Amino acid sequence: MRQCERYLRRIDRHTRLTVRYNPGMVAAIQRRSPGFWALQCGGWLLLYLLSLAASAPHLRESFILAYNTWDIVVLFAVTLALRPVLRSAGGRWQNSWLKLQSSIFGLCFLVGSVASYVISLITFGARGFRLSYWTLSGVQCSLVLFLWAVLYLGVRQSNALQESRKSLIPTLPGVAAKLSEVERPALATTFAVRNGNRVEIVPVETVLWIAASKDYVELHTQRSTHLLRDTMTSMAQRLDHKQFMRIHRSRIVRVDQIRELIPLDNGEHRIKLHDGSEHRSSRTYANALAEWMRSGTGE
Repeated sequence: MRQCERYLRRIDRHTRLTVRYNPGMVAAIQRRSPGFWALQCGGWLLLYLLSLAASAPHLRESFILAYNTWDIVVLFAVTLALRPVLRSAGGRWQNSWLKLQSSIFGLCFLVGSVASYVISLITFGARGFRLSYWTLSGVQCSLVLFLWAVLYLGVRQSNALQESRKSLIPTLPGVAAKLSEVERPALATTFAVRNGNRVEIVPVETVLWIAASKDYVELHTQRSTHLLRDTMTSMAQRLDHKQFMRIHRSRIVRVDQIRELIPLDNGEHRIKLHDGSEHRSSRTYANALAEWMRSGTGE
């Protein structure tokens, strides 16, 4: 049971929701995040514009525009091919950050070098190819691919976390309800009262009211009073709230036995029962008494 409580608190802490969750907060969590293609196209378009802005003074040279364009096109195609590889690596080394990052970096360095070589061949041809340009371009392509891979895995992890939250949110009230049902003791139907060497069975329906008496409770029936070793809190939990109501820290009365309510100061009442007994309610339980009166249970 304690493990279930800790689990619920952990969910509440991560999702910032209480068990009685706010629908607006749920809608905010369930709001759909941007899709892969929107982020992919937007990111590469922004990178293309930034590369053109950086090479603006040299755009008059024909190969500059071609190189930047083919650079983006080839890297975009490479990232599409890397997606399944990254998903596989993320699933295999999800518990080892160092292994995952080192494997991604090695893969991006290898693929970036090959991609840079292809871009140079397309732009300059075999005769115009220079090793110094290819080395610098390979490093740049590798870093761009590594940055994209890290962002891609981060977005995937964020989307997976949101999906898990959306699947957990609708079940929170149900889990809490089941947990409260398990915690709530079974309703009592009888009380076993020891009377000397005998044990007397007192049916719940014969109890008119209950009073606290140190470490015991007094079960008052129409004919007699029985002393039971128990607490008022335990009794209140074991009794049906539709039939019994706690009006004071030391009093529980049967609601169908209430004959008259006399208002007193500070929200308190003097309650008369059909058996002639009188009891004083306290302000602590005034809300329960007011709710009972509003519900018309006593009619």
